[in-house]
Amino acid sequence: MTNADEPTTNKCANCGTQSESPAKFCGECGGTLAQRLEPTRAVQPAQPAPNYDVPRQAAGPGWYPDPYNAYVQRYWDGQAWTAQSPLRPYVAATPQKSVGIAILLTFIFPGLGHVYIGMNEKGMPYLIANIVAFVISLLFFIFLPLALILWLVTLIINLMSISDDTNRVNAELSSGVRQ
Repeated sequence: MTNADEPTTNKCANCGTQSESPAKFCGECGGTLAQRLEPTRAVQPAQPAPNYDVPRQAAGPGWYPDPYNAYVQRYWDGQAWTAQSPLRPYVAATPQKSVGIAILLTFIFPGLGHVYIGMNEKGMPYLIANIVAFVISLLFFIFLPLALILWLVTLIINLMSISDDTNRVNAELSSGVRQ
């Protein structure tokens, strides 16, 4: 017999009966026969969990996978794990100041946007002038037009620089120049 003439081995999906006939259905239960049995693969036994107390038996000093974080390496000095890691220590990101909030605060009270971004020396004179003008206009209505003109002028002056000033402060915060 040649390979072409060898009968194929079929196995029933329902009862597991093996048949060498070319039939498509099982003679025992009538279930569908699966074509040609594939050789079964040997299943590899599960690997035991690695012991991270020691990187290797009698391991010398060196860099090994961190016992608590497989994505990091840790230095084994030959007797114990050290705190050394090739990664830089975590540095918290410096919070940035929002240009939108600075502009909104400038609309409310010119100078307040500069105080928000930390430029008190630039914002306080405008802020104090507008607060004084607002209080005087509440006490003496005759000064209301003067307070509105002062508000408008200081608003325009502050709006011309608040966006650039906020971006400059954020760059200084990122580089560590400003705390």
